Amino acid sequence: MNSRNSPVEAQDNKVSMTFTSTVPMFQELTEKHTKYYDLGIEFSFRGSERPGGGSDHAPFARAGIPVFYFMAGFPPEYHQPGDHTSLVKWDKMLRIIQVGYLDIFELANMDW
Repeated sequence: MNSRNSPVEAQDNKVSMTFTSTVPMFQELTEKHTKYYDLGIEFSFRGSERPGGGSDHAPFARAGIPVFYFMAGFPPEYHQPGDHTSLVKWDKMLRIIQVGYLDIFELANMDW
């Protein structure tokens, strides 16, 4: 989901970030790190009190634990036999991993 483009999106810099809206710091850190490290990602932010969906974050969100996650799109080959590594947008995936790492590292080292 983070290594490809959406079927209607051809640009390698478009990414959405879904996050628990009661923790606006998630969006703020992502914007800060993207700009400071010149990652060239254009985010659409989707805040929700309890982000839904069926991915790994869902049980945490249902339990009231704040979450954030990134999504670059669902190409037609997603989880299909034709989904091969030759289709991966390696640079896009790397930049998404970088901003996620930077966000988590800063959160983990904050004085709460």
